[in-house]
Amino acid sequence: MKITNIAIEEIIDVINDPQSFRNNIHIKIPAKIRYAVRVNEDKINGLYVAYQKERAQIIQDHIAQEHAIVEGDKYRIKPEYIDEVNGELAELASIKNEVEFHTVDKDSMEEFLASVDLSLPEEKVLLLFVE
Repeated sequence: MKITNIAIEEIIDVINDPQSFRNNIHIKIPAKIRYAVRVNEDKINGLYVAYQKERAQIIQDHIAQEHAIVEGDKYRIKPEYIDEVNGELAELASIKNEVEFHTVDKDSMEEFLASVDLSLPEEKVLLLFVE
């Protein structure tokens, strides 16, 4: 499956959210679904780290080119460079990565989803892991 960097970031955010299904002790997650989430998190974590590093590099490059204003220990991109920086960040976010997710059979996932009250982003992430 092809998945963009921004989608990977969204998946990681949902999985790591302290309020997510994975961190709720009152939700009994079947072993095969819990395993799929863990395996898939491990698969995309490296892509997520690379994305974050490249995003930071884009900002650092613009700071080095003096396209930013120093405000204490923070930097603010100068107005005349905002479109350029945003364009580079948008391009990076839209890069598609080939990821082969560990999947769970549709019936098991549907049964689990019917038994719990999850947010739409949580359901969206879990449905990526269906055969």
